[in-house]
Amino acid sequence: MAPLVIPGINLAYFTGPIVLGYMFSFGLYGMLVVQLYVYSQNFPKDRTGIKAVVWTIFVLETLFTFFTIIGAWLFFGQGWGDTELLTHFDWSWAPLPFFNGIIETLAQGFYVWRIWSLTKSIWMPIIISLVMVVQGFAWLYYAIKVDAAGEVFTKLFELTSEITLWLTSSAACDVIITLTLVFILSRRRQTSTSRHTSGLINKMIRFSIETGTITSLAAICEVTLWLACKQYNFHLIFFLILGKLYSNVLLATLNCRVPNDGPSLHIHTNFWSEGGTESGTGMASKVSALHAASRSHNVVHVSRTTQIQDDTPAIVMTDFNSTDRFEKPKPYNPTF
Repeated sequence: MAPLVIPGINLAYFTGPIVLGYMFSFGLYGMLVVQLYVYSQNFPKDRTGIKAVVWTIFVLETLFTFFTIIGAWLFFGQGWGDTELLTHFDWSWAPLPFFNGIIETLAQGFYVWRIWSLTKSIWMPIIISLVMVVQGFAWLYYAIKVDAAGEVFTKLFELTSEITLWLTSSAACDVIITLTLVFILSRRRQTSTSRHTSGLINKMIRFSIETGTITSLAAICEVTLWLACKQYNFHLIFFLILGKLYSNVLLATLNCRVPNDGPSLHIHTNFWSEGGTESGTGMASKVSALHAASRSHNVVHVSRTTQIQDDTPAIVMTDFNSTDRFEKPKPYNPTF
């Protein structure tokens, strides 16, 4: 069968971006499921507020994916060949702006809380929150107006200023958050006297730049495509994936605490966990206590070795504050 041709209209510019948006959105949802599994397995003792944000975002993303599946079926399945659908939204698109806006607000609110927790200063969180308020009013007004105006693509042209304000404020908020985190971590690195700690902070700085750049560039690309060629659907690619980018970046930020050298030791502190409770398996607190003890006086280091000749475990005890601390320690083999 010959392809459908409408004089003066490039159908690929209408249907192609929607296809790509659906494909990328489904792929990012699969990544989100994996990240949620990693998070739930490694950090069951995180703060209740953090877990509430994570699960709320996951539920919203699941609903978003459910409605996009319906939209894909109505557009490319049941409505295949119907040229009227090229210029119309179907009903499944109505809640998508609400889901995207709420997810963006929750993700950015998490970073605002993180900045406040690191600095205990309210000035920068207030500035970022003001940008978030502008962004929130913009996407809420846009979503309500689109639902009230009908399901015609051309109705979006009447909301160019609101859509532009939403996307530019979203990108600006991401840039401010990224720069603030980099500045805070850079100051911590300058005051650190440990090479190991400085290395960890450098990794956190690179991670903050990478994750902040992802969401910022996506918002900038969406607003650019919207302003440059709003008569086509290229901007819908980023509309369908922007919320999932925020969700994956948030889960990646939480999951980066999992060490790369093995699953037995979890980097978990009271900053993330509930107050007064021991996080994970308690290994983090034990390791912290060991490092603190190693810097104090009258320390006795206990190590465990194995003799090759008879495979009998030996415990070596050394008093590093004694006068003969440079002598070779004598193994002590207890009888169990």
